[in-house]
Amino acid sequence: FSINDLILSKTMADYLRFIGKELDSDDSEASEADDDYLETLLAKTEASTPRPKFVDPPARIPEVPKRQITMKLRDPCFASSPGADVFSMSFSQDETFLAVAYSSGEVRVHTTAKGNVSYRVQINVKRSPATVVRFRPDHEGKKNLMLVGGARGEVQLFHVTSRRCLWSTVEVDAETNEANALNAADYRPDGLFLATAGRDTSVRVYDELKHVVVRQLRTDPLEGITGHANRVYGLKWHDQDPNLVLSGGWDRTVRVWDLRAPNAVKTIVGPHICGQSLDVRGGTVLCGTDADEEQLCLYDLSSCKRIKHLPLPIHDAHVLACQFIPSLPNAVAVAGSKGLACVLDADSGAVIGEERCVASVWACATMAKTAAFGCAGGYLSCLTSR
Repeated sequence: FSINDLILSKTMADYLRFIGKELDSDDSEASEADDDYLETLLAKTEASTPRPKFVDPPARIPEVPKRQITMKLRDPCFASSPGADVFSMSFSQDETFLAVAYSSGEVRVHTTAKGNVSYRVQINVKRSPATVVRFRPDHEGKKNLMLVGGARGEVQLFHVTSRRCLWSTVEVDAETNEANALNAADYRPDGLFLATAGRDTSVRVYDELKHVVVRQLRTDPLEGITGHANRVYGLKWHDQDPNLVLSGGWDRTVRVWDLRAPNAVKTIVGPHICGQSLDVRGGTVLCGTDADEEQLCLYDLSSCKRIKHLPLPIHDAHVLACQFIPSLPNAVAVAGSKGLACVLDADSGAVIGEERCVASVWACATMAKTAAFGCAGGYLSCLTSR
């Protein structure tokens, strides 16, 4: 034997000795006994243990396909007359009326049932533009109240059906002593407060019952407050938190103001807002920008970071107005240059409905499952989901 064989033999002998057997012992009797014991054990196991029954696997439950929402042109559409440009639009809370503000200073109020013009008001005799219109949310049984803002600083509250002006004021820039051209306005959802903004970079908050300014949100170096550095075009109260109001404009920032704090509590940097193209729903902020790419984006309100951008059917159009649609949680109405008027799915980016208008679309308004659009030249369009 070689040295290796000797070592292997010694190792095997030690192992067998450890388990109680000798290398040269005759273990045939022990082996027979082990075989008998094993056969007895297997017989008992087969007798006591029932064989498993094979069953068919459960049928796979098919996934319910997500309902595809489609929108078509509304029939009848709202009556249009060529002429002045449409600057702003708003539906009443009970969805009875649609108000449309024109560059001629006129505001026409359409009935949503038939689309015809039922009421008209003129904000000034010089026919300067009516730049913003908003219906006040119904409060304490007071309905059909409509706010109109103008390019000469006019802020006027009308009762639609009687055509009476209930309250009016003119906003003035404290630094230049000139009228503040209004670009945006929005009511708090309960109708108790109104916010306005425009050329002088300030966001004014009015007590709607007393018709007085209770807060002015603007840059104040002495107080250490940083506000907007240029014109403000987008303004929106938060739909769930009554203390939050968002504003955005030419300085490429969207500022989140908390009325309980002196300064803006959050700032989204980037969106160049040039129209009424700012909206918020819960924790998501919608921004439409005057840019050549990524013109429509969603932002997270908590982190102020961008969630995604939504591609447009007209890739090089600039967004001038956009809104969430109330009864379609994932739908966004978008208006812009080059005839852009469409509704997009905010999740997938798919086009739900679209109309290619002949001119730039300056304004949009939404209610329930409907989106209305107003164009340069006075043309009105409307998409609805049935």
